[in-house]
Amino acid sequence: MKILITGASGFIGSFFVEEALNRGFSTYAGIRKSSSKEYLLDNRIKFIDLNYADPAVLSNQLKQFKEENGKFDFIIHNAGVTKCNDKRDFDKVNVGFTQNFVKALVEGDMIPKKFIYMSSLSAWGSGNRETLAPIMLNDKPRPDTAYGASKLKAEQYIQSIENFPYIFLRPTGVYGPREKD
Repeated sequence: MKILITGASGFIGSFFVEEALNRGFSTYAGIRKSSSKEYLLDNRIKFIDLNYADPAVLSNQLKQFKEENGKFDFIIHNAGVTKCNDKRDFDKVNVGFTQNFVKALVEGDMIPKKFIYMSSLSAWGSGNRETLAPIMLNDKPRPDTAYGASKLKAEQYIQSIENFPYIFLRPTGVYGPREKD
């Protein structure tokens, strides 16, 4: 079974890669050529550099991959930005690049069995601080940052794609080994 993990060189992505290898997946690490491979040293890892900014190039890259290797069974889309100098870059990367990727997967008949989108609790908001009531699925989302708003927009786009097998993960702030902030 083939799995693609985008944002694989990052704090969370590198742990996803390790776990995929531990579970016996043929593991593709989606990283830019300029990204560090400090935590991606296992020789079983296959690397792929996808151009999310250019839809035509991205479509061709996925088409070529499919011709040579077949489809991915699973994709964990973990690529994105958490900090930006210009807040518009949250939408450009977290929303626009995700839209380009999903469109290319659909158009290229590359829809995986599951597409796991790494979102954030920030997309839903922090919940009721007075009552401490748990956040429920039928609550209205209230993103609390530009980052969170961009993650919610990407989720909403993914949900709009008919018959697209998605799962959203919305972790809180994540800390631990390899985390640099």
